[in-house]
Amino acid sequence: MIENVKLIFALQKFGFQRRLQLGSMVIFYLIGVVIELATRGTFWLGMFFMMMAPMYMMQVIYSMCMSTLVTASPYGKRIQTSIASCGDLIFSLVSTTIIVIMKAVEVALYPQQKDALISVFVILSVMMLVLHMYIAFVYKFYVLSIVLLFVIIWPISFYMGYSVSGTSSFSLPTIPVSFAGAVLIAYASTLIGVGLQCVLAKLIYRAPLSKYAQGAAMRKYLKN
Repeated sequence: MIENVKLIFALQKFGFQRRLQLGSMVIFYLIGVVIELATRGTFWLGMFFMMMAPMYMMQVIYSMCMSTLVTASPYGKRIQTSIASCGDLIFSLVSTTIIVIMKAVEVALYPQQKDALISVFVILSVMMLVLHMYIAFVYKFYVLSIVLLFVIIWPISFYMGYSVSGTSSFSLPTIPVSFAGAVLIAYASTLIGVGLQCVLAKLIYRAPLSKYAQGAAMRKYLKN
């Protein structure tokens, strides 16, 4: 684990357009924080942006694999499996911890919205479990991954969506769990999701990278 962490920070400087990717990750995360603060945590989009931000680091890590020298090296398999999953785990745990702190403050400041705050938190945490597994597939089978993600995530999003009853009144399905239980679900979803991601990545390691999963500037380096 510690060795993988050291490799992540040592290798990320060789990632394609890493400064752009990491800068985008910070901006994406800050947008999520602003939305979260502006809506007092009752709108799912802010926390969703914060949870999705670590995917930019995954893009940096996977971009190194467009080089045949990297894929043929002793680190080739590890970069696409354990190192990538370790990077996702680290940044996701940091993101989750920040969200937990924000949610704790929101619950304390707005106790009348406690049920809505906890419900959004729990549903998005479960959704992120699916997205962690999605990451294992998207860089290999882009189109299929998008289709499957839509099929799985859409019902969850529909369930989580606000039901408008008037001009400013919203209702959200309530999840019967305490704040402590929501926190436990969030961390468990991250650990289980990344664990399954690593297992799946090892199973499909030999599949070529999909050019559609890469930015336009990177596609010319991929043959498939």
